[in-house]
Amino acid sequence: VSVAGLGCNNFGRRCNKGETASVVHAALDEGVTLFDTADFYSTGLSEQYLGRALGPRRKDVIIATKFGLPLA
Repeated sequence: VSVAGLGCNNFGRRCNKGETASVVHAALDEGVTLFDTADFYSTGLSEQYLGRALGPRRKDVIIATKFGLPLA
């Protein structure tokens, strides 16, 4: 696990799919291997965008997530 991780709460809210991919790829290139997200970030879009951005590199990272809050 990398010393620094990336919080993904803005994915799907402030960052669209393309911007999310750019941020994730830049983080991976800098050695980040920990990504923190939750099912309630952007009503689920954060997890979706992160998964798409990671693609085949998913096996190289740790994803910390949270769940349990209502989405509505």
